[in-house]
Amino acid sequence: MKNDLNYFSLWRTLPISVIAMAWYDKNFKHDLIFNSNKAIKNFMDIESENIKFIIVENTKEITHFSIPFRDEKSYSLSDKEIEEKLNYGVKDYEYKYCLSKDIIIKYYNDYNFKMSLITNPNDTLNIKDKKIYIHENSEYYSYLVLPYNKWQNLNYSIDKLESLLLQDFKANILS
Repeated sequence: MKNDLNYFSLWRTLPISVIAMAWYDKNFKHDLIFNSNKAIKNFMDIESENIKFIIVENTKEITHFSIPFRDEKSYSLSDKEIEEKLNYGVKDYEYKYCLSKDIIIKYYNDYNFKMSLITNPNDTLNIKDKKIYIHENSEYYSYLVLPYNKWQNLNYSIDKLESLLLQDFKANILS
């Protein structure tokens, strides 16, 4: 499977096919988590020598959020321009792994909010039922979130998992 590296690395999302394969094949999941760049290269025919992919996995008790990288050029952008950049080429259901655009813009513009979000994300986001982790991407590393597999005990085929994932993404209910 060939995908566009710029799209993939810009938005820090794992494609549905990668998520389904990780849920379906425990060996692939292990490789994806512990040798991310190699697993992504082998599965998607994507190679990135300049960026290290780090896979973090959501569970029933833990949710990870990835903050998109903000390069030096984008510091001069207005909030509207940042929002447009966050929207570029992304469907609503593909944006699930990041925080809302409003939170990201506030994170970029308000140092106190940024520090609060990093050091105490649960209180800052008013989330009490799960442990929240915030991961800030850079030009050298990219956090990608593997969602919690709520169907893990049902032994579904990879095609069924992909179908269920797509439904959840479209409904924006994947955690």
